[in-house]
Amino acid sequence: MSQQKQLRLDQAKHNEELCISIDAMGKFPDWVITTAFYAAIHYLKFKIFPLTVENTKRVEGESGIKIIATFEDYFAEYFNSKDSRHSALNRLVKTYCRDIAVEYKMLFDICWSARYTNYAVDPDLAIKAKEILGLIKTHCTPPVKAVAEVDAEDSSQK
Repeated sequence: MSQQKQLRLDQAKHNEELCISIDAMGKFPDWVITTAFYAAIHYLKFKIFPLTVENTKRVEGESGIKIIATFEDYFAEYFNSKDSRHSALNRLVKTYCRDIAVEYKMLFDICWSARYTNYAVDPDLAIKAKEILGLIKTHCTPPVKAVAEVDAEDSSQK
């Protein structure tokens, strides 16, 4: 696994651990939701990137495909300053993670509401946010054995 990919996975786990810690306090369902959402974002970026796309801007002699290493590179290449990073990620999830796209949108909406419109958050929504995070994490991360096999392959190629 590349260092960039490992850093993304580590950040997802870090945010998820914070989510669990905040939840254990039993006082801040809005922050449970927010940290679940941001953990989900990192799991999704871990899953989607690097991304192989058609190289539409290629010059003669270049490959017809392009590998984009990170979401930040993707956003810089395909979007302008008026676009939202959240809407760009939502489009990527709809395209590359269809199985959990509805759940991701639901988590986005719950988080948006908790942060910007409904400050008295129902604790049941925090439970729902953690459930959705679990689904997204399962979809985006390989089983532990598969990770060990990939790491073994990486080290044997060095």
